[in-house]
Amino acid sequence: MTNNIMKEQETDYMRRLAFKYFEGNLLPEEEKELFGFLRKEEQNMQLFREWEEEWFVSNQNTSYIDNKWNRLSGRLHMQAFDMPKTKKIYSIGKRLLPYAAIFLLGLFSTAVFWGIYELSRQDDALFTQSEFFVPRGSQSRILLPDSSVVWLNAGSTLRYDRSFGRETRTVYVEGEGMFDVTKNKELPFIVKNEKMAVMVHGTVFNVKSFKEDSISTVELLRGSVSVTCLFASQSTNLVPGERLIINTVKKQAKKERFEIDSHLSWHDGILAFCDEPLWEIAKKLERRFNVNITIKTEALKSRRYYLTFVNSETIDQILDKMKEDAILHIKKKDNQIEIY
Repeated sequence: MTNNIMKEQETDYMRRLAFKYFEGNLLPEEEKELFGFLRKEEQNMQLFREWEEEWFVSNQNTSYIDNKWNRLSGRLHMQAFDMPKTKKIYSIGKRLLPYAAIFLLGLFSTAVFWGIYELSRQDDALFTQSEFFVPRGSQSRILLPDSSVVWLNAGSTLRYDRSFGRETRTVYVEGEGMFDVTKNKELPFIVKNEKMAVMVHGTVFNVKSFKEDSISTVELLRGSVSVTCLFASQSTNLVPGERLIINTVKKQAKKERFEIDSHLSWHDGILAFCDEPLWEIAKKLERRFNVNITIKTEALKSRRYYLTFVNSETIDQILDKMKEDAILHIKKKDNQIEIY
């Protein structure tokens, strides 16, 4: 059998798996095969987009989509797709209209698949872990098995065990994520990383905790959370409009208020810097736009700025705005930026 024939057979098989995936009927072992195929070559992702469009066009009947949505809503545990930048959506579930389901299915083609499976055996049982990584320059939204929604910011990672939603609801996050958590009194939702653990009680909140940063924050917009820092034995309870700022170097945590109504969120496509030092702004811009920024003049690193961008400005537009401060000199070549 020639290589071409074998490749055609593999492609046809993967197409069938993709259609089962869109219908919500894919078995775990088939899911592993499909995601392995998508990661293998860039052109395979293009095939997946074509299959998705083919399946979507052939199933545009609204009642059909509605039925499939009811089945999919509890099974979509491996989708991460580019988030809308202008529309605020705080929850996803059966209460959405069928059109929302159609919209969601139509976005499969922009998915970022990082289904990294770490397999191990314990008591003769096979355990699998799902991991999502959002590269610099991207933002993604993930629908968890319990219908909770997570928006991941650039350079962030989310992982959870495949028992999520059945035995536990624990996720591990490095980076920044906005969470809209489905209530479940029997299974508390917990967000963990090497710096903190956040116990959630059905709520909307933001966690920012990059491994390389000394400052981490938890901001609560709705509901209630309790935060435990790894260097402290006591937990801190937050109410809406409160944020906890954690300094892992000084081993300190302080609580402060912020205005919910004026809260500007990155997951709405907004980029806001409120009295932030230039070195911190540079880090955020690096993650957001996948660029490298070097601040050549040491004294500039601590210079603080108030800046807000609400129209999905490009990095060039942002740099032009920053140049209005006459003390800043900025030079850009490709993705390399120097500030002096």
